[in-house]
Amino acid sequence: MDATSKAVKEAILSQMNAMHPTGYISKAKMATILEGVGMPKDGAQVLLSAIDVNQDGDISQEELVSWVFKTKQDISDGALESAVSLRVETMTGDLAAVLHMSLENTVWEVKGRLAEVTDMPQGKQQLVLQHSVLKNDTYLHACGIQGPDAVLTLVKRLTVPKLSELENMIQELDEISDAGPEDVARTFSNLFQHHDLNKPILVPERFSGHYEGEGEFDEESGGAYDGPYDDYDASEVEATLEEKARLERFGPNEAMEDLGFEIGAPALWHVVDMQKQLVSPGTVCVAAKWMLSRGAHADVEWKNRSVAKLALEDKSEALLRDLSLAGAKPSLHDLLSALPNSDELGGRSGSGSPTLSALLKFLDLVLELAKSYPLEDREKAFAEKFQAEDDCDVWRKARLLDLGVTPDTAMLGWWADKQSDTKLLAASMDAAMQEACRLEPEVQYFWQHRWPEDLQTRYKEFADPLNKMELDRREEYEREEYGADEF
Repeated sequence: MDATSKAVKEAILSQMNAMHPTGYISKAKMATILEGVGMPKDGAQVLLSAIDVNQDGDISQEELVSWVFKTKQDISDGALESAVSLRVETMTGDLAAVLHMSLENTVWEVKGRLAEVTDMPQGKQQLVLQHSVLKNDTYLHACGIQGPDAVLTLVKRLTVPKLSELENMIQELDEISDAGPEDVARTFSNLFQHHDLNKPILVPERFSGHYEGEGEFDEESGGAYDGPYDDYDASEVEATLEEKARLERFGPNEAMEDLGFEIGAPALWHVVDMQKQLVSPGTVCVAAKWMLSRGAHADVEWKNRSVAKLALEDKSEALLRDLSLAGAKPSLHDLLSALPNSDELGGRSGSGSPTLSALLKFLDLVLELAKSYPLEDREKAFAEKFQAEDDCDVWRKARLLDLGVTPDTAMLGWWADKQSDTKLLAASMDAAMQEACRLEPEVQYFWQHRWPEDLQTRYKEFADPLNKMELDRREEYEREEYGADEF
């Protein structure tokens, strides 16, 4: 460049800097201008990529003016060296697109152009050149492309399903009244099309039993975890925006693709756990049955909690029955732990609690499954669970006595000569609850004050001696612990 050209260049650059102090011009705006004057879109992209020397996604005024003052030969040689025509084919050899790109473009930018002309999002694409999968952040000139023409193969990327996707689908199902297997199949068809139901899915880090993540896993952009900016300071926002610009240029690499996620349990476990998120038991049940019918293992366990144990926690009779039939019968310990005490028997508080009628059906199944265990196992569990010195807990102790074991007198303690009375009183409690369900089918709460007066009287007369024994025992303990004078 001669002295005159150099002086003119500096003068133009000075005027541009005065008019636009930022020093940058948006590549998108430049593309719009070039296309507006008749330049083909592909040609505009190749040209702008050649001008953007440092490939930061923006065109500085220095880069633009320097390009304008290049010699004609310089421009021709640069265009010849950087322009490339990409023929993109499907696995069957059909033409997907022909793209005119620059060798300075990245693979991710090629995927962005493909997303515009096909129905496949960037994050779902894999591009293959001569049996090698091209990485998102690689420049085309580093991919081994020889000459101005190249053929790439477009393959749909198989992704690991994520909890956020599964949760959204379950919520959609929950909005369908009487959702059935066809609704589940239609909803799950894409998510599990290429995924083994017994393989883990991805969950947000710090997941402790139900979905607690912020933001969403954006599959359209390839999997970047898009969290809220509200709590970030200015430097964090700036860093996040820089990362966003880097993603737009180079796309997510393999490490970033699962950013914010860790390997969780198979989908069935998470579906059963969703009953805690106000998802109706019917929706959870129909989704679980669909998975079980397609080979999902029912005995899956994660974070020391099995699928069957989750069903016990949710007191879902239908789900517990389906899981048991599929081979996921809960342990005898977990079954007996699910039997409520007298206070819990009246119903559970909170949204999504079962009706009293549903609770009683669930408890009938719990006892049925418990009795299916060998006598030796039941005797061992009885000794562990009966706890003779507990507060008066008539209904639960009657159900334990119904396990068919023959406990010794020492184990039963005060209850040894009260077995018949215990079972009769528990049967009266059952009858009172069944009558309440008949009169009020949707009843949830049935505490002692709602029992018939004669039942309340019988219960009090039965429990008073035991309650007095418990009070005396505590007083004796406190005398021994603190001394007679202080007591």
